[in-house]
Amino acid sequence: MFYLNTPLNRYQVIASKAITQTLGHVLKRIYYALIVGSTDTLTWRFYPVAMFTAIAGTRLLECLDDARFRKVSGWVILTIAAACLYKGFGDLLAPLNS
Repeated sequence: MFYLNTPLNRYQVIASKAITQTLGHVLKRIYYALIVGSTDTLTWRFYPVAMFTAIAGTRLLECLDDARFRKVSGWVILTIAAACLYKGFGDLLAPLNS
């Protein structure tokens, strides 16, 4: 949501988010590699999926104007956040139900 509330256009929003997510993922890989001792536990099968979704997202970005992009992105973020909260509360309350 942080990026959606800036005066950037949709291409600048995507580029800014891409660089910060890439940096975050690289730092997490380094962090967990130091804890676990290797990154062998990370599977390579997710890379083709990530590449496909990046290409599909780029094609979708071409179809949207800035206003529609912000609206759709807001709903996607809200949906993902709601799913995370639902899962989190479910996991939190699961021990109480057993």
